[in-house]
Amino acid sequence: MQELGFGLTISMVRKAAYQLGKSSGHEHLMNADKDSASVSAVGKRYVYKRAHTEHGESHRLLGCVCANGMWIPPSIIFKEVRWDDTLKQDCLPNAVVKLSPKGWINSELLVEWFTFFISSIPPAHPVILLMDSHASHISPEAVSLVKSNNVFLLTFPAHTTQLLQPLDVGIYKSLKSHWSHEVNKFMRKNATEKSNRTSFHLILSPAFVQSFRAKNIQNTFKKTGIYPFSSDAVPPEALAPSRLTKKSVPLSLQQNSEVPTGPVSQTEDILSLPKISMKSNLKPERKTRDSRAKCHSPPGEPITAPSEPSTSKSNEITVGEKSKKTKKMADED
Repeated sequence: MQELGFGLTISMVRKAAYQLGKSSGHEHLMNADKDSASVSAVGKRYVYKRAHTEHGESHRLLGCVCANGMWIPPSIIFKEVRWDDTLKQDCLPNAVVKLSPKGWINSELLVEWFTFFISSIPPAHPVILLMDSHASHISPEAVSLVKSNNVFLLTFPAHTTQLLQPLDVGIYKSLKSHWSHEVNKFMRKNATEKSNRTSFHLILSPAFVQSFRAKNIQNTFKKTGIYPFSSDAVPPEALAPSRLTKKSVPLSLQQNSEVPTGPVSQTEDILSLPKISMKSNLKPERKTRDSRAKCHSPPGEPITAPSEPSTSKSNEITVGEKSKKTKKMADED
């Protein structure tokens, strides 16, 4: 089931997207996906250059591109609970800014984005929208909304977006590179200021325009083999499972006695498990305690039995003599 991706193989997804796009025009073939960008706070010290992910706060960006090279305004998701008007300062025209308690895109935000997506695309339908198979993307509300507006939602099979999704293949990689460049430029110009959410759009807008170019978008659709369709765009070796091959040990490692010198062909030769004896699993026997009384004497002195006190013996003799005298007097009477 995972290999087929809910009944669709990789080739079937590309063919279906190409056939639908060819019948309705490549301007109706689109791809949407999310990415994260991070801003880092600068303290009171002067900083020459600082990495944009160092002690940063990540925010989500949901972009959408078309096979003809066009794009719709992005949606920015800030990790915030209370709204502030400065969150839309210097943003791209018609960009959508939303809030999320944890900074994630949930089902409710995605339904709102689908509504924005339907109002932003041309009125000519049908439209094919390619997305990953995240649970929020295929919620009943989202599916019902796109179906009622004649939008075909195709999801990629699991673990294939890095090869098939145009935004992941070329667009977001370029966006991260330009984002890092703009952050460093901002740090050099404003060494004593903090790069936070108020300056987020000031950094994002030029990086977004540089990355979402028409030629770059068209090349990513071509590289993934979606449009124009190409079954050879992604080689089978890229999706094949890893195999264990025979490989001899280099001469530099043969001096080590712990490294096997022969060819490695079995899993047991690589991941050898330690041998555990059965005796180690048994609990040690507990020693029995001797409850008998013992006489501990200092070293060098003999141990002698204690003698009976003389008072008790004399008392016994005295009592015996009295009893004999009492009995003799009774016989005389």
